[in-house]
Amino acid sequence: MQQTVYQQDIENYFVSWEEVNHAIDTLVERLKPQGWQQIVALTEGGVGPAAGIARALDLPLIEALKINDNSVQSNLEGLNQHIDASLQTLFVDDLVDTGKTARAAKAAFPNAHFVALYAKPSGEPYVDDFANALSDDAWAHFPWDVLVPGESMPD
Repeated sequence: MQQTVYQQDIENYFVSWEEVNHAIDTLVERLKPQGWQQIVALTEGGVGPAAGIARALDLPLIEALKINDNSVQSNLEGLNQHIDASLQTLFVDDLVDTGKTARAAKAAFPNAHFVALYAKPSGEPYVDDFANALSDDAWAHFPWDVLVPGESMPD
């Protein structure tokens, strides 16, 4: 698996819609043959990527789960009421930073597969797949968080 390393020498990295779409396409190609049955989006950043992946793989997007540092494990445990843990489940996020969310997802759903558009070195060991790498000192700004200078929202 080959990832692209972007902008290692700057602190702020603005991710374009084109890069988001390319990362989704990259993950879809890797995920197609694996027989996924359901997708869980980790909000807020994972909703758009999960929707794109779900549409491309013709799967239902069954849950959008908000995670915060104080309730990661309890939120994931409550998810058992909404999804069938015996099905092949794909968790999707925009970025794996420290890996805390991915570790919690794997603890609650050991058979789940965790993917992200971007991964930092600190989080890479905890994610099953990702499309692009960022350095630990980079701060990613996704288009749903802020508009890139000179770029408008897509139609």
